[in-house]
Amino acid sequence: MITVKYIICCVLVMSLLMSSTAYAAEPAPGPNNGLLTKSGEILDPKHTALLIVDMQNDFAHQPGAEIVPNINRLITSARLNGVLVVYVGLVHSLTTDSPSYMARYAKRGLDPKNLLVQEGTVKTDWVPGLLRPLPTEQVVYKYGYDAFQDTKLGAFLRNRGIRSLVITGANTNLCVESTAFRAFAEGYYVTLPEDGVASYDRAVHRIALENMSKYVADTTPSQQIIELWNMIPNKIYQENVFYPTRTVPPIPARIGPVGGILVDLDKVVKPEHTALLVVDMQDDFVGVEGRTAASGTNVQPVQQTIPVINSLIRSARENGVDVIYVKLEHSVVTDSPNYMARYSRRGLSPGNLLVKSGTPGADFVEGLLKPIDGERTVIKYGYDAFTNTDLQALLKNRGIKSLVVTGVNTNLCVQATVLRAFAEGYYTVVPKDAVASTDAELHAYALNNFDRFFSLIPPAADVMKAWSTK
Repeated sequence: MITVKYIICCVLVMSLLMSSTAYAAEPAPGPNNGLLTKSGEILDPKHTALLIVDMQNDFAHQPGAEIVPNINRLITSARLNGVLVVYVGLVHSLTTDSPSYMARYAKRGLDPKNLLVQEGTVKTDWVPGLLRPLPTEQVVYKYGYDAFQDTKLGAFLRNRGIRSLVITGANTNLCVESTAFRAFAEGYYVTLPEDGVASYDRAVHRIALENMSKYVADTTPSQQIIELWNMIPNKIYQENVFYPTRTVPPIPARIGPVGGILVDLDKVVKPEHTALLVVDMQDDFVGVEGRTAASGTNVQPVQQTIPVINSLIRSARENGVDVIYVKLEHSVVTDSPNYMARYSRRGLSPGNLLVKSGTPGADFVEGLLKPIDGERTVIKYGYDAFTNTDLQALLKNRGIKSLVVTGVNTNLCVQATVLRAFAEGYYTVVPKDAVASTDAELHAYALNNFDRFFSLIPPAADVMKAWSTK
């Protein structure tokens, strides 16, 4: 029997639901909630970790020697002020390197039996002069460029309540950048000491720093970080002692989404194991009347990709290649705190977002072929198409080994997605005329980095030819 009391309770519940705003939704996933915008908040020792990345014999002699004193000063200050210190090293072996990784060796003419930082050799030792890990400090060994992929780093940082990472080491445009992009995608605030990272190529180092400082990290001299940490009371002193390098623990064989080594383009993009990703081809980014164009930015370079991507979509459909569209959507309930902090520091308002959910700016750009029945659209909430989406499950369920990645912007969402895909073990192909950026220098930088370390970058015509001759 329905009572008056029951009816009143239902009315109250409905009133609460109807009056709730978007702010009542579940907060964005991340290591912690709450928006940090000031340097003192972001780098507070109680929730900050210092990462020392790949300062090993095979990497750091040439580019890293000059930054060793700066990193040592950061380590010393971190230990004095209770900042968590984590050493990250790369280890290669024939049992842990993914097939897509080994295919890159073959393309570059490298011998898989004579690898850099090879397991069980002195190549993996920390570079001379670097302060060694204390017995209480963590050493994380990774098997690719990204320090989070297939390691315990993420769980360790979460368990210690870490929200912010100061990332140092080598090389700026490879393992440092891969780790910084992944850390940002995982919700961490990222700071890069500009004199605490280095690369074999100073020009590439400069452009990589510029790209990261625009989108995922604050950059500052190491001395400013040290001075900030030294201002914090209740310092915790730890004596700086040189310890012998730890022995690399046994590493289990890697299990990834692929098997066998594919090198040639026609084998990499075979239709039965390939998907075409169309990334962020949305009005606010590409459209002549979108927000990017309205800001005065020249969108002609990104507009030029539309007919090329359409040709790839038609060819994919004709030859049985899966087509997956990827869209970025922003809102105050899905953007993580570290993402919103980037708006604040760039003078942008969270209420005035690009590709805002539910607005025309988030729609696919005019002229782009739209998804047809059976094709999926993956909605992402950051730069990387894998984080907090169902893309990984979708690819695994379809037996995908290779991704042909198209779209915008080459140096941001395309790059973040390619780096993550490669870390996950996928072969990546970036048709060089099917990606673009509004910044010509950053576009060229990203393409060159893909070609050297991550992807094949043929013209779209070569990809379509390989599909049509399956």
